[in-house]
Amino acid sequence: LSAPAGSTNAPIRVNGSLTLRGALLVEGSNLTAGSSYAAFSYTSNLTMGPLTTHTLSRYEVAVETNTPGLVRFRIVRQVPFAELSDKVRSSPVTWS
Repeated sequence: LSAPAGSTNAPIRVNGSLTLRGALLVEGSNLTAGSSYAAFSYTSNLTMGPLTTHTLSRYEVAVETNTPGLVRFRIVRQVPFAELSDKVRSSPVTWS
């Protein structure tokens, strides 16, 4: 994803219908939380199947489809390498 925010120039152009489904793996060094990036443009119909974020993805991503003919990925946040939560354990985590 490298198209500037606000751009409608998608790196992948589909002449016809587009179906999105599967696992989304997003990598990049200059992606900013809150920014959206044009990913796909299409000329006919959009069908959304099950779409999840790949477990190795460095970013949590939201898919934006509100502009006809364009799919954008909005970077929600960079995912930490490991997330620990006290909701999982009843006692504090201690590193030794």
